[in-house]
Amino acid sequence: MTARKKLTKGLTNRTCKQITDLIFGYLNDSLSASVKRDFKRHLRICPDCVNFLKTYKKAVAASRSLRPAEIPANVRDNILDFLHRRIRKSTLSS
Repeated sequence: MTARKKLTKGLTNRTCKQITDLIFGYLNDSLSASVKRDFKRHLRICPDCVNFLKTYKKAVAASRSLRPAEIPANVRDNILDFLHRRIRKSTLSS
């Protein structure tokens, strides 16, 4: 672990992996106040996670421009399964 990552973890009590696992909940405003505070604190000191969040937001925006009929059924099912797992995971984390 790099010195920057150690500092980041020490200051926020959350690793980058934990932060990226919380992005869905953060964007849906479903995190508890303390988790949201940790999330924002981590973003202030971790450019990697800021970039990941920006990319995630762009992916969400791009996917919203697709019409459901354009998405093959197996891809749509995989996306829905992924999102349901994320929702359960973020609910358990908060």
